[in-house]
Amino acid sequence: MNKPPVMISTKDTIYMSDLLNVIYFLIKRFDHYDSVIQDKKIKQLTETVSKGLKNQYESLLEVLNND
Repeated sequence: MNKPPVMISTKDTIYMSDLLNVIYFLIKRFDHYDSVIQDKKIKQLTETVSKGLKNQYESLLEVLNND
């Protein structure tokens, strides 16, 4: 599915809002882990996960902003 539907229902809006909130929370959590973790391999992993979450968050916002 390359293009979202023309009309987004209220239920869809609530779902996407919840999804954005969860992704945002996870980004903040992994950013915190990056600041306290000492092990380089684990730190690299948390940075990779955080980057992926940021990409998902930005992609979802981009889809929602393209009316």
